[in-house]
Amino acid sequence: MRKTRSARLGILLTACAAVAAITAGCSSSGSSSSSAAATGTTPAASSAPVAATTKIITLPASQMAKLKGKRVLVVPYWLDAFGTAFGSWIERYYQQFGVSVTLFNANADDSAQLNELDTAIASGQYAGVIWQPIDLTAAGTTIRAIQQAKISDVVFNGELAPGAQGVDVPQVVFDEQASLYPAGVQAGEYFKAHPALGTPMVAWLGSYPTTADCNTRLQGLMAGLKSVEPQAQLVFDQGGAAASDSQRKVADLITSGKKFNIFDGCGSTQSLAGYAALQAAGLAKAVNKVPQKVFIMSQDASPPELQLLWDPTSAMMISDLNPPKDAAAESVNLLNQQIIGNVSLTSSAIWKVGFTVIGDNCPQSRGVVAAQYQGVQGFSVPACP
Repeated sequence: MRKTRSARLGILLTACAAVAAITAGCSSSGSSSSSAAATGTTPAASSAPVAATTKIITLPASQMAKLKGKRVLVVPYWLDAFGTAFGSWIERYYQQFGVSVTLFNANADDSAQLNELDTAIASGQYAGVIWQPIDLTAAGTTIRAIQQAKISDVVFNGELAPGAQGVDVPQVVFDEQASLYPAGVQAGEYFKAHPALGTPMVAWLGSYPTTADCNTRLQGLMAGLKSVEPQAQLVFDQGGAAASDSQRKVADLITSGKKFNIFDGCGSTQSLAGYAALQAAGLAKAVNKVPQKVFIMSQDASPPELQLLWDPTSAMMISDLNPPKDAAAESVNLLNQQIIGNVSLTSSAIWKVGFTVIGDNCPQSRGVVAAQYQGVQGFSVPACP
């Protein structure tokens, strides 16, 4: 039955209060993706928690010695939990090589990012740059300028296919589709073991405007789910921008009366705002960690998501961890290979990093998250209940 406008308003007002508590101190990572053959070391996405698998290349020592005294600029999308950890690990990894790192917070502002990169290029002080393009349409121009200045360059999690915008550049990307497949498999196995939940019907809240990485994540999730539950359906696929817009989209879905029993969002903003709307409507409850209405999933494995994941009364069941330590190690390795001359500045090499599926077993999973965020200021992994 379709709920009234006043019911929808009630869900939104309650959700706004709930999301403020849930998302305190948390924001989602800006991200994008690229599809190409993988090279380099590649941590495989796994349905079971695994330790960090990417190691820093330190040999041969004679080549690594060339790094001493160099300067590297790091410009993430913004300094949310992931971006902060990503930059922190890069700084720590480079300490062993005597490399100084400048970490700049572009805060999702493409003008600020481009100004910082232009200044770095003009200064002639940097041997390398690791950055995540905010304005992908301008990435080619910036890459050409970096390469013309003979500066080593790693584009992190960009959407640049080889030759796109007339440039080739070494990249490190998240293997989005392969990484979300195991999460879909786990959800399918849960539904198979709990037939009372019915046929899996997925409500997906991506980003707005739509991004390639969110589409790729959804494809991986649905492929994994259907490999176990072939009758699974995607019944809702829309995008949310800020938290308030994401809440509104999910509140509209709830009041529409459309049936769904799985919810997932592309990033912590969408996931947590959607959770708040579900919670306001009484759809986020679990009894002894068995969802009563909706099987809820999330991406980023941020502290608020983990707190819900490990709460036996919450229907948050799975969260995908974007591993900042692994991503930083892979980026440092690829940049170093350019600086010492083993990889061309105009190489089309793409090295991939996989997510790790974090489940509701806190004692088993907490150490995996802690290892990725170890020593990161302001990030505290929730304790097991």
